[in-house]
Amino acid sequence: MSPGYSPYSLPSDSPTSPEKEKYNTLACYVNDFETTFLNDTAYYYARKASNLTKEEYAVKADECLQNEKDRASRYLHPSTKEKLLITTRDVLYALLKKILEK
Repeated sequence: MSPGYSPYSLPSDSPTSPEKEKYNTLACYVNDFETTFLNDTAYYYARKASNLTKEEYAVKADECLQNEKDRASRYLHPSTKEKLLITTRDVLYALLKKILEK
Protein backbone atom coordinates (compact mmCIF):
# COMPACT_ATOMS: atom_id res chain seq x y z
CA MET A 1 0.00 0.00 0.00
CA SER A 2 1.30 3.45 -0.85
CA PRO A 3 1.72 6.12 1.82
CA GLY A 4 -1.42 8.15 2.40
CA TYR A 5 -3.60 5.49 0.79
CA SER A 6 -6.75 4.45 2.53
CA PRO A 7 -9.20 1.90 1.16
CA TYR A 8 -11.87 4.47 1.99
CA SER A 9 -10.29 7.41 0.21
CA LEU A 10 -11.71 8.76 -3.00
CA PRO A 11 -9.78 8.54 -6.25
CA SER A 12 -7.66 11.55 -7.13
CA ASP A 13 -10.14 12.59 -9.83
CA SER A 14 -13.01 12.68 -7.33
CA PRO A 15 -14.74 15.98 -6.50
CA THR A 16 -12.97 18.41 -4.23
CA SER A 17 -14.15 18.68 -0.66
CA PRO A 18 -16.86 21.37 -1.18
CA GLU A 19 -18.09 19.56 -4.29
CA LYS A 20 -18.00 16.24 -2.45
CA GLU A 21 -20.00 17.68 0.42
CA LYS A 22 -22.55 19.13 -2.00
CA TYR A 23 -22.86 15.74 -3.70
CA ASN A 24 -23.20 13.91 -0.38
CA THR A 25 -25.84 16.38 0.79
CA LEU A 26 -27.82 16.01 -2.43
CA ALA A 27 -27.49 12.23 -2.28
CA CYS A 28 -28.89 12.27 1.26
CA TYR A 29 -31.71 14.56 0.14
CA VAL A 30 -32.61 12.25 -2.74
CA ASN A 31 -32.27 9.01 -0.78
CA ASP A 32 -33.76 10.14 2.51
CA PHE A 33 -36.42 12.60 1.40
CA GLU A 34 -37.17 12.89 -2.31
CA THR A 35 -38.01 9.26 -3.08
CA THR A 36 -40.44 8.97 -0.17
CA PHE A 37 -41.87 12.41 -0.89
CA LEU A 38 -42.64 11.52 -4.52
CA ASN A 39 -44.24 8.20 -3.52
CA ASP A 40 -46.34 9.92 -0.86
CA THR A 41 -47.38 12.59 -3.35
CA ALA A 42 -48.56 9.94 -5.80
CA TYR A 43 -50.51 8.18 -3.05
CA TYR A 44 -52.06 11.45 -1.83
CA TYR A 45 -53.31 12.48 -5.26
CA ALA A 46 -54.57 8.99 -6.06
CA ARG A 47 -56.72 9.08 -2.93
CA LYS A 48 -57.79 12.69 -3.30
CA ALA A 49 -58.74 12.43 -6.96
CA SER A 50 -60.60 9.14 -6.60
CA ASN A 51 -63.31 10.93 -4.60
CA LEU A 52 -64.03 13.59 -7.23
CA THR A 53 -66.74 13.70 -9.86
CA LYS A 54 -65.85 14.22 -13.52
CA GLU A 55 -66.77 17.89 -13.28
CA GLU A 56 -64.76 18.47 -10.12
CA TYR A 57 -61.83 16.52 -11.47
CA ALA A 58 -61.32 18.73 -14.51
CA VAL A 59 -60.98 21.81 -12.33
CA LYS A 60 -59.04 20.20 -9.49
CA ALA A 61 -56.44 18.44 -11.67
CA ASP A 62 -55.19 21.70 -13.17
CA GLU A 63 -55.33 23.38 -9.78
CA CYS A 64 -53.30 20.58 -8.17
CA LEU A 65 -50.62 20.73 -10.86
CA GLN A 66 -50.29 24.49 -10.51
CA ASN A 67 -50.15 24.27 -6.72
CA GLU A 68 -47.42 21.62 -6.85
CA LYS A 69 -45.45 23.70 -9.33
CA ASP A 70 -45.64 26.74 -7.05
CA ARG A 71 -44.71 24.78 -3.92
CA ALA A 72 -41.84 23.03 -5.67
CA SER A 73 -40.41 26.37 -6.80
CA ARG A 74 -40.56 27.72 -3.26
CA TYR A 75 -39.60 24.79 -1.08
CA LEU A 76 -37.86 21.98 -2.95
CA HIS A 77 -34.48 21.43 -4.52
CA PRO A 78 -34.65 22.32 -8.24
CA SER A 79 -33.90 18.72 -9.22
CA THR A 80 -37.12 17.62 -7.51
CA LYS A 81 -39.45 20.03 -9.30
CA GLU A 82 -39.57 18.20 -12.63
CA LYS A 83 -39.88 14.81 -10.92
CA LEU A 84 -42.73 16.11 -8.76
CA LEU A 85 -44.63 17.53 -11.71
CA ILE A 86 -44.20 14.31 -13.71
CA THR A 87 -45.34 12.21 -10.75
CA THR A 88 -48.37 14.40 -10.10
CA ARG A 89 -49.31 14.60 -13.76
CA ASP A 90 -48.97 10.86 -14.29
CA VAL A 91 -51.18 10.02 -11.31
CA LEU A 92 -53.81 12.59 -12.25
CA TYR A 93 -53.91 11.52 -15.91
CA ALA A 94 -54.15 7.84 -15.00
CA LEU A 95 -57.09 8.61 -12.74
CA LEU A 96 -58.68 10.80 -15.40
CA LYS A 97 -58.55 7.87 -17.78
CA LYS A 98 -60.34 5.68 -15.22
CA ILE A 99 -62.97 8.35 -14.57
CA LEU A 100 -63.68 8.77 -18.27
CA GLU A 101 -64.00 5.00 -18.76
CA LYS A 102 -66.82 4.82 -16.18
